[in-house]
Amino acid sequence: MLVTLATCILLSSSGQDSTYNQVLHLQANPPMKTKPSKDSRDYFLSKSEKTKNTAIVLMGGGILIGAVGFFWYEQSLNQDYNLNETGEAIVNASGPYLVMGAGAAMVLTSIPLFIASGHYKKRAMKLSAGLKMEPYKSFGQAGPLTKRYPAIGLVINL
Repeated sequence: MLVTLATCILLSSSGQDSTYNQVLHLQANPPMKTKPSKDSRDYFLSKSEKTKNTAIVLMGGGILIGAVGFFWYEQSLNQDYNLNETGEAIVNASGPYLVMGAGAAMVLTSIPLFIASGHYKKRAMKLSAGLKMEPYKSFGQAGPLTKRYPAIGLVINL
């Protein structure tokens, strides 16, 4: 904001009204990002990438939270309690279980997201046209040879 304000002041003092108006117009009307259509390859690839990133964050966070709960549990095992403090021991033991359970739930939640990410990626690849090298066998003087030739593939889902 400060940089654009300084740019506007600088441009207005230099006498370039058209550029100054363009900067103000861009500030008032930012360029719109166009979303790909829901039947395009780019749409499914972006959806796959977002789902995969979400799954990675959930899995990493779940592993981290589960490890914190495990170390908390290990620490609570090493504490000595008197017979009069059994209520406090039960309360201190339930916290690590809840934290480990939350971590396990996050890890288990990430599994369907990884599966959905793969599904979207496969769907995007089905909607694509591509070039791949197809092998074919030919016979030469030394015997059969495997050569490759470029082939264009197009998948049309009906």
